[in-house]
Amino acid sequence: MKGYEKYLGTEFGKTIPGTFTDEPNINSPGGIRWTPDLFDVFMKQWHYDLKTQLPSLYEETGDWKKVRHNYTQTLLQLFIDRWSKPWHSYCEAKT
Repeated sequence: MKGYEKYLGTEFGKTIPGTFTDEPNINSPGGIRWTPDLFDVFMKQWHYDLKTQLPSLYEETGDWKKVRHNYTQTLLQLFIDRWSKPWHSYCEAKT
């Protein structure tokens, strides 16, 4: 965000009303998305340990549909809270 301000100066939000980004996404090309606090966030939200359920993310074992749903929902909420909301707030402040 600061890079836009650096190169566009006071025109950012005026002459240049916005930006385009196609980078943020949740899909993982061939892997599992992870962040250092994923297991803690997951446990707080769903009240069970994702670490013991990791095989269900790859195989149809255990309650794999529930685990995959909860995992995806956790990632979605983290994405919203940690990227979408801050980006929205930043853009709103610049208009």
